[in-house]
Amino acid sequence: MRELRHLGAQVDEVPAYRPEPAWQDMAELKKALQAREVDAVTFTSSSTVRHFVSTFAPGELERLMAGVTVACIGPITRATAAAAGLEPGVVAEEYTIAGLAVALEKHYKSKGAPRH
Repeated sequence: MRELRHLGAQVDEVPAYRPEPAWQDMAELKKALQAREVDAVTFTSSSTVRHFVSTFAPGELERLMAGVTVACIGPITRATAAAAGLEPGVVAEEYTIAGLAVALEKHYKSKGAPRH
């Protein structure tokens, strides 16, 4: 933005969204992870990774996420997930929701259908 202003442009910053954690559903998600009912968890931003990880007690994340495919929208989100102790198995080539869906489809086609 600084460069655009330097060139004489008027720049208005308008937030498109504000990420907020979905605390109300975490108990149910943890139960589903414990029962091995979750095939994949998708992350569309680094903030979604941080919010997700922050809901787990020490040691809980690794145990509950064992065997779950971690899918990230792009390399920045992948790096955040890896730094948080998650092992991304899918990273979209096109950094969009559609690209993430395509990457998941390719992943499961290469391995056979998910168990559910």
